[in-house]
Amino acid sequence: MKQLFTLLILTLYTSVLSAAVNDPIYSLANTCQNISLLNSKGKVITTNTYFLKPSALGEFMLYKNGSVLVDASGNVVLKNISTTYHGHDYLVWTIEQYGSTFAFRNKSTGKYIKKNDSWWTWLPWVSDWISTSDINSASKFTMSLAENCETFPEIPLNATVTGDLAGKNADGTLYGMANLHDHFLSDRAMGNLLFTGQTHSPYGVYDAFNCYESHGSRGLDLTSLVAIVHDTTVDTGIHNILNPNFNLFGFAESHDPYSYPELNAYPSVKDIGHQKVYYQWLNRARLGGLRLITMLSQSSKSIVRIANHGLVKNLLPFFSPGMQITPVITGMEEHEIAMGKLTSLIDYVDAQEGGPGKGWLKIAYSPAQARKIINDGNLAVIIGMEHPDFLNCTENSTPCTRAYIVSELDRLHAQGVRVVFPTHHYDNQFSGSSLFSESVELLAMLDTNKPIEYQVSDENLPFSTEYIPSLRNGNVSIVLKGLLAIFGYNLFNGFSDIPRDVNGELFHGYENARGLTQTGEILVEELLKRGMMIDMSHMSPQAVRDVIAITDEYGYPPLFTHFSIEEGAHHESDASYIYTRGGIVSPQIDRSQDGRDCAYTSTNLIAVFNDTGDVSEQHKGLRSASMSTDFFGTLTGPGPRLNNTFNHCENSTSFGGTMEYPFTSRDGKVVFEKQTSGNQTYDYNYDGMAHIGLLPDLIEDMRIQSDSEGAIAALFNGAEEYVRFWEECERAASRVEDRRAIVSNPEKPRNLNRLEDQNSMNGLPIELLDNSVVSENLAALQSNTQAVESIKDLFNIDITNLTSDEIIHTLIDEYQITAEQIELANDINGTDLNLNAISNSQEETTNEPIFSKNRISVYPTYVENKVNVESIEDVRDITVTITNISGKVIFTQEYKTLKAETMQGFQKFSPGVYILKTRQET
Repeated sequence: MKQLFTLLILTLYTSVLSAAVNDPIYSLANTCQNISLLNSKGKVITTNTYFLKPSALGEFMLYKNGSVLVDASGNVVLKNISTTYHGHDYLVWTIEQYGSTFAFRNKSTGKYIKKNDSWWTWLPWVSDWISTSDINSASKFTMSLAENCETFPEIPLNATVTGDLAGKNADGTLYGMANLHDHFLSDRAMGNLLFTGQTHSPYGVYDAFNCYESHGSRGLDLTSLVAIVHDTTVDTGIHNILNPNFNLFGFAESHDPYSYPELNAYPSVKDIGHQKVYYQWLNRARLGGLRLITMLSQSSKSIVRIANHGLVKNLLPFFSPGMQITPVITGMEEHEIAMGKLTSLIDYVDAQEGGPGKGWLKIAYSPAQARKIINDGNLAVIIGMEHPDFLNCTENSTPCTRAYIVSELDRLHAQGVRVVFPTHHYDNQFSGSSLFSESVELLAMLDTNKPIEYQVSDENLPFSTEYIPSLRNGNVSIVLKGLLAIFGYNLFNGFSDIPRDVNGELFHGYENARGLTQTGEILVEELLKRGMMIDMSHMSPQAVRDVIAITDEYGYPPLFTHFSIEEGAHHESDASYIYTRGGIVSPQIDRSQDGRDCAYTSTNLIAVFNDTGDVSEQHKGLRSASMSTDFFGTLTGPGPRLNNTFNHCENSTSFGGTMEYPFTSRDGKVVFEKQTSGNQTYDYNYDGMAHIGLLPDLIEDMRIQSDSEGAIAALFNGAEEYVRFWEECERAASRVEDRRAIVSNPEKPRNLNRLEDQNSMNGLPIELLDNSVVSENLAALQSNTQAVESIKDLFNIDITNLTSDEIIHTLIDEYQITAEQIELANDINGTDLNLNAISNSQEETTNEPIFSKNRISVYPTYVENKVNVESIEDVRDITVTITNISGKVIFTQEYKTLKAETMQGFQKFSPGVYILKTRQET
């Protein structure tokens, strides 16, 4: 009976939900309707035709001949569309159905439309229509579909769908591209100082592109300030300020804040401050193959604090009246604002398509959901967070406890957050941050009230994330030196006269000396338990090593969505470091990559995505690549090949001719014309990727050039790559609960030619062994000079009195360590905890090792508090292999250069016994 009752309730609930989703009111979206007034006898008195533009689910604006219907202080009148520049709910109406008739209720006033029966309506200033709170006296209307009415102004897709977008690739994999880093809901973040423009507005496109409150009546754009932050040197930023696009005060030349429909200043490849992901542009990108996008909320309290400084807050509106600086809030508060915008956006898209769940934009909470969304031809949104004060755990806040971290992560996970940056630009309680630019480091000092602790980067991560050429080359800006003198802070604590040549090798610059903290270790562990993806792009090099040392323990793949290939970097080896761990790198598409010709264009991206696809195919068996647009994150977009005002690209036509319109999408299901937004028409040949809606045009511009098929094929496997990565994170999460979990397969040898002295052993897949030996037992072990019962005992006693035969017998016969893996040195110098060399007493007359053909040295080592590696000489072209006491290889790595100091990373192993073997290559 109980089961029957439950089934009945479920059936009733499903029926109600279905009725709500199929509510006929929703189906009125974007239709022309003849709205007829009925008298008390049900006869039609008058009829007007309106276009019903959805503002949200079940809410509409009524548009007619360039005007919208509003409730203006009790008078229901038509006002010009320009009224929507400053949107207000008096523009919005809900429609209530009463049998076969309808009543219209204003969202702002809550009152209904009523025919004014007063005889004063003959006067021109008296409205024919008024509003009333009484539903009984409200006018009743009928509606019927009309044809050929004027539609509400909107940015078109300029695309014709000729087939069903749902479906998989022939091999069953997901079809589509993945954009893993974007901030499209960060408008008005950063104190409303930098970014403006909405993905959508309930009041329409006019309001969405209104930047009055951000830029004031004169359109004062502060992108020059961002240019300073984003450029590699302050001097370059100053040069940008002084160029003709900026005025005397360093601000961008003014533009009309009510820009639509002219849009003559933005969007543009050059522009970073205005919205590039309007919802119609995002839909056009979906039609061209974009199937997955990560929405990252973001913040910078330091910038907001500067904006709220009395001088700045009063000065900016003086230059451009109307500018409104938002109050200082935390990153967590910014995140909640972004989540509200995401909910609103998804509801808005649903409303345009005819009801709840009918839209093409959907949040994916799991890999399985992402697969379904993408296979249905829709766009999956992954929610992420990129904040310097993540969880409000700043340097200056109350110490964050495990209980607090657990509670907050549970809340965020339930909210849908799946990607987390432990830090962003500034140090916090979790981690040191990566170096980004001198100006950002100055902001970091303002945020933390202390200088960054720098150290010389003798060893570099085997990939490039945020390294700064200005610091690498030893240039500390004279401007910043002056600022530091004024403020009295030594921002660059640890800096000295930077040598051009360090240790005989190329100087890699300075790095943040701070790594992962104990609180950060708790955060990482709790993120892993939940299968949440950790983006390490903004962590210090040491913090990255520390995190990978933890994630490798469970086979948890790493993620880097700020991945760019600096000039001189070796892309294959860089990406291999991450791909061998099952991770993902996502190149930023606006960066000059690897110094190639025609940089910053589709030509360059072909090379970048080919390289990424090659490495992915090698290590994953899937040719794949993702991208990071990072819009509203101070990035722009790839420039055009054929317009030198945007990009100095010599002989660009040699890379391919002019892209022709119309063109067809890769799956053959969509035909694209030139995209028009307001009065602007975008031609990729000359405009580049000015907004995300031109992503299909970018792909077509790549297609007509040589060597592009491999790059495009990799991009269209991007969604599959990311979902597989996510699935692996969830599988690894199940292993985190068991602290004795192991990674079943050792890593393959990796060619890291770019490394100069890489401490890779801080990030190994390590098998946890129950082989620890406490110091109290050492004396007993050392006194035993008889037959050794186990290799663990052998490695923890003074073996001076043992013969080589005894040592070899134990290694070879009992523990299957082959003779070919052993080189016998000349002297027995074993000490209490470390055996630095194993000698063969039978080879006293020669220095030639017995197994010289393989040139292998063996160092059985006990790991507790320290490791004695003095016998490791500085060598080049060497392979290091580490074996556990069972003879299983758990790590092997090729090095271009290996120093004794590098081996100190051995201390990162779980306490126990391992065998370190080195083979010097000929």
